[in-house]
Amino acid sequence: MPTTIQVREETLERLKEAKAETGAASYDELISDLLRKAARRKTRFGAHPRMAPFAHGRTGHGD
Repeated sequence: MPTTIQVREETLERLKEAKAETGAASYDELISDLLRKAARRKTRFGAHPRMAPFAHGRTGHGD
């Protein structure tokens, strides 16, 4: 079911530019793609399971 959302004029202009640049068929397609990409970025945090956790320690800077 279609709905209406309120955005600032500046945001609308940015959406128009992004829609044209990506070739998205609709704003719905554009927004869905942006959300999908944002979700993938979040899941990359901690992508190196063998990396040792950060530990505070002496840095040699007079601590």
